[in-house]
Amino acid sequence: MYSNELRVEQEWFVVFHTTVGDRWYHRWLKREFHHCYCITKSEAGLFWIAVLPHWSHTEIDYRLADTFPKVTDYTGDNVLILSYTTDIDPMKHCAQLGILTCVDVVKRHLGIRAHLVFTPYQLYKNLINRGAVSL
Repeated sequence: MYSNELRVEQEWFVVFHTTVGDRWYHRWLKREFHHCYCITKSEAGLFWIAVLPHWSHTEIDYRLADTFPKVTDYTGDNVLILSYTTDIDPMKHCAQLGILTCVDVVKRHLGIRAHLVFTPYQLYKNLINRGAVSL
């Protein structure tokens, strides 16, 4: 049985960018929104933790926050970053069926159940409608 103490509230940064190269699926995606991933700070604020989904695998990267004081230092230039605070209730949020894309991985980490959100741009619009803030 879950209690309210298990409720997860955490700030995430969702990063959107254009990938290098021309892939077959780019024809259906907006140019600035080819790929997305998410970053958060550890509970103590010592590390940046990035969840980087790829076609073949997912990387979990962590770096000292001292090395990259701001999220923009970690991500670099030419990206679009949204700040979004999750409020996940484990009794209401469970993983949904979906294709394991970068969008699906980010949605799961943020606790978003948006069945018709498939592309990074759709995720961007969905997060803006939920109150995400652009950095």
